[in-house]
Amino acid sequence: MEAKKREKHFWVPFFDEAGVFLLLSSSVVSKPLEIEILDCEGRKKNTIKLQLSSSSNIEVLPIEPLANGCIREGGLLHSHLVVKADEDISFFAKPYSIINRCKAVPLHCSSFGSLNKKSAVVPLYLSEKKRHCIGFANPLEKETVLSLRLSIGKRLPLEQIKVPANGSRAIVVEAAFEEVIKEENLKAPVYLKMEAENQLITGGITVASNQEKREEMVSNFFSV
Repeated sequence: MEAKKREKHFWVPFFDEAGVFLLLSSSVVSKPLEIEILDCEGRKKNTIKLQLSSSSNIEVLPIEPLANGCIREGGLLHSHLVVKADEDISFFAKPYSIINRCKAVPLHCSSFGSLNKKSAVVPLYLSEKKRHCIGFANPLEKETVLSLRLSIGKRLPLEQIKVPANGSRAIVVEAAFEEVIKEENLKAPVYLKMEAENQLITGGITVASNQEKREEMVSNFFSV
């Protein structure tokens, strides 16, 4: 019988101008941590075992090379990242992104689809210069359905997406609700309600375009 594992799951996006790395530490350095990258369809693409250094007990792992073989979905290259350890090991794992080539910021990912909380609401401030991208990773062995309802003015448009077993999905809010957003006032905040059938891991990023400098800045906009 295979020994039980402790697991942590993350939705991780990849950008040409924003490097991504994984910060790791473990209570036991004699046993390795296992890192898996699954593509958006839930197919395992890369697996490595990392033995932490006994001197520092902290490792920084660039994970872009592990994304080799992943495919784009929703206009974005992203993946489902899993960190595993033996049951008797407590460990810390957190993806970070290098923003503007100098500042490291955490990629906020958390679960909102547990038995106690199957929904979450996030405020969004829409702008012609920003795009809000939300990603979802499914840690289960079965497909799940996600409902996204945007509260904008007096309207409540709905979008539903299927997230494959062990897979991930990304949705750009401005593209999914393009028609209704064009008809409403962008200055007022809107609210996005997310409801899942089963547990999902979610993360969100903002891509702000600077038209004068012809560049994009990537940052996080929520952690639920």
